[in-house]
Amino acid sequence: MYWLKRWLIWIYRWRHCRGFGVQSPSDYSFIRYVINEHYPYYAYEDLANRYPDLSPMIRKKAELLFRIANWIQSPTALIMSEHNLYKDYINAGCRMTSVKFDSNYTCENIGKLTIVSALSIQEDKLTDLVSNLKDGHVLVMDDIDKRLGCMLWQKLIKNERATISFDLYYMGIVLNVDKRYKHDYIVNF
Repeated sequence: MYWLKRWLIWIYRWRHCRGFGVQSPSDYSFIRYVINEHYPYYAYEDLANRYPDLSPMIRKKAELLFRIANWIQSPTALIMSEHNLYKDYINAGCRMTSVKFDSNYTCENIGKLTIVSALSIQEDKLTDLVSNLKDGHVLVMDDIDKRLGCMLWQKLIKNERATISFDLYYMGIVLNVDKRYKHDYIVNF
């Protein structure tokens, strides 16, 4: 069933493959070499051996978080999700990252990389979280393919602090980059 759904989503989003139509060089580079990188990284095999029973979708999401952590090289990361394995993938992507789990968001504990589950955060906390994003911060929202997650994602990308957003169907990525025009991308992930 997983592969049938993947193919249907891929067919629906085929025009958004590998950064086609993206004019910004930095956004194209992020799509091409972070989101849609297919080359196996150095730690994928070790992580696959550590977590042999992961579903293909959870593994794909975790490997994306690995690549984002590798790209951003954040000293801190905040995870507001029920997936504890994300911590290992983030630490494999950047060993210097200190990962914290916290379901009660406060402005003091926000990391340069923040992972949020759309199914476990209230709308007012999410709005406050996005309002406190600083230049260069990355917010990853998981589970936006669910109905509640999709509604929260649509409200999130309307926020002016969500400068650049990438809709990956299952996850959404928001970059806050000062002095950039707002742009929302749909990416076939």
